[in-house]
Amino acid sequence: MQNALHVPAYTVLTILLLASVGSSWRRHAGLVAGLACVCILCGIVLELLQAHIPGRFASATDMFLNAAGVLIGLIAWRYVQAKLALNRPAPASDH
Repeated sequence: MQNALHVPAYTVLTILLLASVGSSWRRHAGLVAGLACVCILCGIVLELLQAHIPGRFASATDMFLNAAGVLIGLIAWRYVQAKLALNRPAPASDH
């Protein structure tokens, strides 16, 4: 059961980081990719650090689940942003 929490935790982490960027994510695809990499690296580092705690161990499965959560967060963010763009009124023209 505990493993199931990795995906939603990293999904939320990714969405919150992307939300902190605001609308500039469209102009800075590299920033979005960088934030996703930071989230994935965070998951890897935290798993590796667990190996140094008595009674805990690093798990490749958990690392994979963390990365899957990041991917789902990216997809969810993109989906929501696309839906929001469709619902925005067209800019008024000055004819």
